[in-house]
Amino acid sequence: MARPTIAHSTGSWLTRRRTVIWLGILLVGVAAGLGLAFYPYPPLPTVETEAARAALQIARREAAQFAPKPLAKAVTAATVMERLYAYDRSRWFRFSRLAALDQAISETQSFAEQASTEARQVRAARFEQADERRMQLESELVLLAPDVKFLPPREHGARGAYARAELALAQAADAQRRGNLALLEASIEAARRELKVTRTTLGVRYERFNDPEWRRRWQTWVNDTIAASRGGKVAIVVTKIGRRLYLLRDGQVVSEFEADFGRNALSHKVTAGDGATPEGRYRVKEKRSNGSTQWYKALVINYPNADDMKAFQASRKRGEIPPGRGPGGLIEIHGYGGKQSNWTDGCVALRDAAMDRLFAAVPVGTPVTIVGVARLPGDGKLAPDTP
Repeated sequence: MARPTIAHSTGSWLTRRRTVIWLGILLVGVAAGLGLAFYPYPPLPTVETEAARAALQIARREAAQFAPKPLAKAVTAATVMERLYAYDRSRWFRFSRLAALDQAISETQSFAEQASTEARQVRAARFEQADERRMQLESELVLLAPDVKFLPPREHGARGAYARAELALAQAADAQRRGNLALLEASIEAARRELKVTRTTLGVRYERFNDPEWRRRWQTWVNDTIAASRGGKVAIVVTKIGRRLYLLRDGQVVSEFEADFGRNALSHKVTAGDGATPEGRYRVKEKRSNGSTQWYKALVINYPNADDMKAFQASRKRGEIPPGRGPGGLIEIHGYGGKQSNWTDGCVALRDAAMDRLFAAVPVGTPVTIVGVARLPGDGKLAPDTP
């Protein structure tokens, strides 16, 4: 009867042991659970990641064109950041921050901000350069205006290019005001091309006025005319390029007037109807007051003179004169001018008030020299239309 007692005791001891073991395991589990539950896990760097994403978004808008290299660095760093952020989110337990993720976030934001800063600097510099170029082209436009205005009405090449340059620069100014860099630079480039066409065309049209032989000839005529006015006499010099008529007395310019010329003023008159103002040394052969001319008052000059007829005959022999065309005539210095354009059939037109002063100052026989361009004593010191 003793055996069952021992077996019963042994079984009870084993039962108690298993119970203790399981209670221990349970307590360890509870303690571990409570430890995990209350452990101060570092949070996901969500705020920092969102800030880096926002900086990258701004950089994409601003730096794609102006700072591509730092933007590429930011994009590469952002790729690493997003991969590490996804991994960090998937972890069951985060006992510490992921150092590689923090570094990727920092690099993404740093490179993105660097790209945005560089882009703004580059954009501002290009705006400044473009605006300086625009103002240079506008100044060039102003300088070319008198030469373009002097062209014959049918000279559409330079006039058209000049008008397109004006339009392009107006668009550039509007783009500058609106902050549209792409349109600003495109408009400036268009204006540059059109002004180049304008200069090239003007160079061809004005070639004769830059020719040394013509310039020496014209200057000789003017020097002789200045000499003829000495001793208290008067003389007239007309320069096409300056669009001026000068009244000389005793070798000095005493009055200067703005003048309009023939519609084909850049050419030397050869035939009737060519719209050109003649160049040469002439004299006033007749004075016509009101009622004797359709152009207010007028000084009729002796065109064509012997030199003009000689040149006309030579041109005819070369076959340059159309059949039935003569040299023309009735070239006057008259009123009704001041239109700021070349519109006559070949005459020189002054404002009526200027014509009054000139008409009273010169007698019949006064020398009149018309040239393309020349230097005169005191040229440019007098205001136009002032005695």
